[in-house]
Amino acid sequence: MRLLLTAFEPFDGTGLNSSLEAARAFLATGPGADLVFALLPVRYDEDTRRVEDAIATFRPDTILHLGQGRGGAVRVERIAVNVRYERSEFDAIGPRAAQRLIDPCGPAAYFATVPVEGLAAAIEAAGVPACVSNHAGIYLCNHVFYRSLARAERIGGRVGFLHLPPLPEQRPPSHAGDEAPLPCEMLAAAVAAAVAALAEA
Repeated sequence: MRLLLTAFEPFDGTGLNSSLEAARAFLATGPGADLVFALLPVRYDEDTRRVEDAIATFRPDTILHLGQGRGGAVRVERIAVNVRYERSEFDAIGPRAAQRLIDPCGPAAYFATVPVEGLAAAIEAAGVPACVSNHAGIYLCNHVFYRSLARAERIGGRVGFLHLPPLPEQRPPSHAGDEAPLPCEMLAAAVAAAVAALAEA
């Protein structure tokens, strides 16, 4: 397996992104896999250009995108939808924000080309709460996931996406239960479990 692992820059004003911190912690363990890491900007089109640059250089057969999502559990995304916000600025998104299609000629959605149930089970077996999610939102995470799956539809390859909970440093102590953050070591363990499952699949 030749793996491209990606994560996003900080975007929410905390100066942190749990996907980036988890990727750094995972890579610091010396995973030994044949992989390359790409840090993605939180800007439409620049995110996918960074992915394409990494693909052109490394030529992976598997892509695992990481992004920061809601708390409580790691969410293995099943579907990327053909919708995005008009603007990429975090303070401009919301229920009333302008939206448009990612690709006016593209399908309404793509399914992940990795075994989502298997990845969720592997992450849970590593001691990290995990579940399968059927909606990756319509922000940058969904955008890069959709574009990568569109590429896989054309030329093949496996593409998956993990939404990771925020870190405790990004949430006040009042957050608990379903929206609870998870520590970085657990998120890194989730990434390691997913990568191992992909290597074995």
